[in-house]
Amino acid sequence: PRSTLFPYTTLFRSDRGANLTLLAYPSVDSIAEFSVQRSNYNAEFGRSSSGQVNVITSAGTNQFHGDLYEFFRNDVLDANTYLNNRKGTTIPALRYNDFGGTIGGPIWRDHTFFFFSEEVRRVITYTNFLASVPSVAELHGDLSANGAPVCIQYDANQNCIQTGTQVTQINPASQAYLNDIFNKLPSPDDPNCTGGCTLISNGRNIFNLHQEIARVDHVF
Repeated sequence: PRSTLFPYTTLFRSDRGANLTLLAYPSVDSIAEFSVQRSNYNAEFGRSSSGQVNVITSAGTNQFHGDLYEFFRNDVLDANTYLNNRKGTTIPALRYNDFGGTIGGPIWRDHTFFFFSEEVRRVITYTNFLASVPSVAELHGDLSANGAPVCIQYDANQNCIQTGTQVTQINPASQAYLNDIFNKLPSPDDPNCTGGCTLISNGRNIFNLHQEIARVDHVF
């Protein structure tokens, strides 16, 4: 049994065990209390054979109350990784801002109350990717750096009749692919490499989140 039930005040969410089916993530500042029951819970809790995580959101009172917060991260505050340091690669840029606030209070004193929470997250990260790219010599058909000869000529039945490390006859379709794809690749990090050349590039990742939670309670 891996399914865990998350009741949120009057809403149910179930996690099937992969942290992928839990679609509701209430802001931490909007939570008044929570409890975790792992087993042997009462009959009022059901639907899942694993744990029960009960989450109660905050509610308004006769007094106005609220808060503001900002969680901030930046690459200037982080350390570089070991592999980046070995290759002389600078730390990727990071912009992480998680901010928001809550407010609650009375609508009709002693009877009706409201509570509102808002959270905004703006995250920009860069990931270093390491790719293998051909050297300048390899782009011109010189494969001597690989050490092993390749077939450079075929007969009419597509049987190899000659091997070598210098390709002089390139299929027109292959030549078009080289012109359209490989010739547009940036040069390797080491322009003097003859084989096993690598290229480090940065990929940008963007994640934006905007969450609002509103609650109204009335006491009759």
